[in-house]
Amino acid sequence: MPTLMKRPYGWQSLVRIKGHPQMIKTFKKYDDAKRWGLETELKIRREEAGILKIKFPKFSEVALKYINEVSLTKRSFKDERYTINALMREPWSEYPINRITPNVVGSYRDKQLKTVSGSLVNCLDIFY
Repeated sequence: MPTLMKRPYGWQSLVRIKGHPQMIKTFKKYDDAKRWGLETELKIRREEAGILKIKFPKFSEVALKYINEVSLTKRSFKDERYTINALMREPWSEYPINRITPNVVGSYRDKQLKTVSGSLVNCLDIFY
C-alpha cells in the first residue's frame, strides 16, 4: 500500500518495497496519487514474481560487457575501467538497468561530491 501525504503543493505518493529504491511522485489530486501508488506497487511486485515478460540485464553485467568489448579498444581504457569498476562496487549496480533512475544516479553523484576534498574544490574555484 502506498503512503499518501498531503503537501502544500498537492498529494505525494510514496512507494517503498524492501530491496527496491523508493519511488515518490507528487500529484494535484488525491485520487491520482493513490492510483499511481497502487499501479507502481503492483508493477514492482509483478516484476519480482517474474510475471513480466521482459528480463533486463543487471547494470554490472552490462558494464562488464562494455569493458570487455568496447572500452578495450580505446586509448583511455585504463581510466574507463577504473571508473566503471568503481560504479560496479555500488549496491545499485545489481539492479536491472530499467530500475536505475535519475534519482539513483543523482544520489551517487551527491555522495561522490561529499567525498571530494576541500582542497580540490578550492582548486576548481580558481578556474571558474
